[in-house]
Order: sequence, then structure tokens, then C-alpha cells
Amino acid sequence: MSLIAELKRRNVIRMAGLYLVGAWLLTQVAGTVLPMFGAPDWIARSVVIVLMLGLIPALAFSWVFELTPEGIKRDAEVPPEQSIAPGGGALGNSSSQRRPGSSSAVIC
Repeated sequence: MSLIAELKRRNVIRMAGLYLVGAWLLTQVAGTVLPMFGAPDWIARSVVIVLMLGLIPALAFSWVFELTPEGIKRDAEVPPEQSIAPGGGALGNSSSQRRPGSSSAVIC
């Protein structure tokens, strides 16, 4: 299995994207709100540095653990049918998903 496929299977790429969007949002809010309260410039810089340092533990956490319907479990303890990863079973069993050859037209 290639590295990219393993990162996708363990949801590391998804976590990185969500973390970066959340960190960007927090940075924008801090940059807007902190000057209104007369906070020193170093506080906004500290927010950015803390968020940058938090990326590595967040990615490591997403590599080791997986979210299941029963809660957070170690990746090694989760059978494929309980995985929420793409191609996994827990969220992939929805009857509302499109099947090959199925029609998506709505008749009014």
C-alpha cells in the first residue's frame, strides 16, 4: 500500500485539511478581535505559533486513532466494517448512496 493510500485510509489528509481550515479561521478571528481590545501584537503571533505547533500532534492523533460509531479507538483495534474511512463499512452502508446504473432523476 502506498503512503498516500495509507494516509487517506487513516483520515490523516482529511484531518490536515480540517485543522488548517480551523486554524485559519481562528487566526482571522484573533486578528480581528484582539486589536479591538488593545491586546499587544505578540498575542496574535502567539496564537499563530501555537496553532502551527498543534498541527503535528493533531496529525499523529489522526494516524493512531480512528473515530467509530462506538467512539475513539486505536486504528489496529477497528475491523474494516466499523471503519468510517473511505471504503470502510460504517458510513459506506447507507442505502441512499448511488449505485452504479441507478437513476438520480426526480419525477415531479
